[in-house]
Amino acid sequence: LFQNATVVGILEDFHFKPLHQRIEPLALTLLRDEGRFAGVNYLAIKINPNQIPDVLSYIEKTWKDFAPEYPMSYDFMDDRIKALYRQEIKVGEGIRMLTMIEIFLSCLGLFGLSLFTAEQRTKEIGVRKVFGASVPGLILMLFRELIRWIGLATLLAFPIAWLVMHRWLQNFEYHTHINWIPFAGATLIVLLVSALSIVYHSVHAAMANPVESLRYE
Repeated sequence: LFQNATVVGILEDFHFKPLHQRIEPLALTLLRDEGRFAGVNYLAIKINPNQIPDVLSYIEKTWKDFAPEYPMSYDFMDDRIKALYRQEIKVGEGIRMLTMIEIFLSCLGLFGLSLFTAEQRTKEIGVRKVFGASVPGLILMLFRELIRWIGLATLLAFPIAWLVMHRWLQNFEYHTHINWIPFAGATLIVLLVSALSIVYHSVHAAMANPVESLRYE
């Protein structure tokens, strides 16, 4: 096919197939006036996004002037790219929705766990307060107990999350690498929610009358 072709330039590698596949060799040829490359099936036209309706009208008029016997059909490159990754887009939307639900349920769980911890140690809080314990000290005491459960959940969840993401990325020939930033961010969010829950319940328990705390059943 290219025995008599003349090379006039070399381009850098670029993706002309989905990112699931490795970049393959590609040769671009100029159209001839006649012969094997005479027929034109597609034209690629770059359009200013702010002038799409006007430019499309002009293209349709020009097309009818040169090839009125052939109907013009067109689509946009971004739509084609979305079609290539339709499955990934659906998976991403599903994961995003599940993540929001899981965050909400996790916040409820942390709130309930902090409430349970504070109620279980109501009498202890009353005794410590009688002996001069400060409110910040009581909050720190309850937070240290809750942090152990958070640490255990983190040790179980992070390896599973890393393994799932690592295997999913293997579907792409070219992909990013998983770093520690998302895991650190998730840990900070959990710690923040836990701290707010503990502070709320601990302040309520620590500010209560020690006599009422000692009578608590």
